[in-house]
Amino acid sequence: MITWILLPVVITGVAASITLWRELTGLGLLLPGLLLAGSQRVRDRYGPLIRDRLDHRGGPATFSMWLLYLYRMARNGLMAAVCVTSVLAAIPDARTHMLKVSGAIAVLFIGMTLCRVLGGAFFRRIDRVGVRWGFPNTNAHDH
Repeated sequence: MITWILLPVVITGVAASITLWRELTGLGLLLPGLLLAGSQRVRDRYGPLIRDRLDHRGGPATFSMWLLYLYRMARNGLMAAVCVTSVLAAIPDARTHMLKVSGAIAVLFIGMTLCRVLGGAFFRRIDRVGVRWGFPNTNAHDH
C-alpha cells in the first residue's frame, strides 16, 4: 500500500528535478516530497501506540515513552516543514515570509531537541508524574 502512496511523489519529484535541474526549487522539492509521503508511515507506526498507550513491544507505555512517540511524530512533520520552507525561500516573492517561518521552525526544533535531551536525562521522574494520568511507573519489559 505504501508503494502506491510514495510512487507518485517520487515520480513527480524526479520529473521536477529533471525539468528544473538548473533551479534550486526543482531539486529541492524532491526531499520534502519524500518526507511528506513517508509521514503516513510514521503516523501508522506511532499513531496506534499513542492512542492505545502501548510501547513498541505491545506492553503498556510509560509516560516518557508516550511523549517520545509524540516527539518522533512532531519531528517528522517539522523536518518536512523545514525542507519545504527552505525550498520555497528560494522563490523571491516568498523569501521574506519563508525566512520568518523558518525562524519559528528553528525555535520549535531547538525547544523540542532540548526537551528530548532533558527527557532522556529525567525519564524516571517523568514516568512518576505520568502515574497521575494512568501511565505505569515502569515498563513491563525493564524487569
